[in-house]
Amino acid sequence: NYNFIIDKLFQALQFVFSKLLIEKGIVSDFGDFKSKFYSETFSENYLLYKTIEHCIENQNEIVSLNGEELAEKLGAKGPDYYIRVNNHILLIEFKDVLMGAGPKVSYDFGKISTEINKKLVQNEKGKAKGVGQLSKFINNIPDKGYDFDKIEEDNLIFYPLLLVTDSAFNLFGINYLLENEFRAQLQENDKREVKHLSLLHFDTLLMFQ
Repeated sequence: NYNFIIDKLFQALQFVFSKLLIEKGIVSDFGDFKSKFYSETFSENYLLYKTIEHCIENQNEIVSLNGEELAEKLGAKGPDYYIRVNNHILLIEFKDVLMGAGPKVSYDFGKISTEINKKLVQNEKGKAKGVGQLSKFINNIPDKGYDFDKIEEDNLIFYPLLLVTDSAFNLFGINYLLENEFRAQLQENDKREVKHLSLLHFDTLLMFQ
């Protein structure tokens, strides 16, 4: 399976680069490397943005803002991509995180589900991640949209999309677990319709591209 080999090489290179930076005292650990260098410099600001831009570049009557542009408009961090056509809003949250090796091979549902929640719902410090970020944004958006994107139509329709890079998160059942967590965090609002959470591996998005 060539995809498996490429995936293992891709992940291994991240650990090689982080080890070099740890030895030089530039970062403290792998998590520090991912957040300070890898995610901001490459995976989010380059890989994700360039891919989405390519997918929507020939679309007309579309409003789109990447995570940086959205944060500048909001004064706070929002989803990693915001795309609107009429009253249909696609919200993309990108999580370039790895499932820990211990939980992954533990054969313990409790440990595995805890790891999934920690990486894609809420971390150990209670900070929203993945579906937690998506539900928070949907709960807080004004009925007619933000000042930077006023929406004429009523009844906003949201399409939440969670993009992952670790194929372990793409296994059967994980989408179901995350959908339940997502629904539990949504607030009722008659003026909004929220579609099912979509969990997509980044490789699949690249094939669509």
